Amino acid sequence: MNAPDVRAASTEKTLPLVDATEARVSPAHGGQTRRVSSAVALALLEILRARDLPEEVFAEEDLTETMPRRLGLNDVVDAQIRRYRAEARRGRRVPAAEVQDLFQLVLRRPDAHDIFYLAGRRLAGRYSPGSRLVRALPKRAAVVVGGRRARVRASRLFGGGATSLGGEPFAVVGRDLITVRGDPSGAACALYTGLFDEILERHTGEPLRVIHRECESRGQPRCVWRLSE
Repeated sequence: MNAPDVRAASTEKTLPLVDATEARVSPAHGGQTRRVSSAVALALLEILRARDLPEEVFAEEDLTETMPRRLGLNDVVDAQIRRYRAEARRGRRVPAAEVQDLFQLVLRRPDAHDIFYLAGRRLAGRYSPGSRLVRALPKRAAVVVGGRRARVRASRLFGGGATSLGGEPFAVVGRDLITVRGDPSGAACALYTGLFDEILERHTGEPLRVIHRECESRGQPRCVWRLSE
């Protein structure tokens, strides 16, 4: 699954890093007990709200009818964002089923893939390898370091499941991912694609593109992400 060219829209990075205690996650199997970083739910709702905030209000518009329909101005969504923001600051996790319910909200929309991808980029958090490191490392080495960081970040956010595939500077394998469990269409896997794109770009200083080559949603035995050739 190829990520859309929406990098320019994902410049906001407001989420804190996940606390180191998030490394203690539930087993990969057993979706009823798996837990996910609250930052994932927060990123999805923030992207939804940002995309749906009205740029203007028309003179003939009946605000009593139209305002509640606009997700960006929905009081329930605002309350959920405040809740997840507080949870994310504390490094807390929520049940995977709760995040998968949000997947269904996103999947009703024609721009679902873009929303997942942008949320993934936001999930890179505030971490930066620093300009000196980017300048000092050869590109291949920067990709290797960025790939390691990307796998750790993904495991902490989603509860494990992301491992390396040897022989390539960047290749990530995932099995039994919550993105496939919560979305058999595979669109939610763009969360990983966006996350990997953002982290590699920070480490290399270049807009590298990660491609979702294989996906469990397509009947393949695993999800695989590789750098575009």
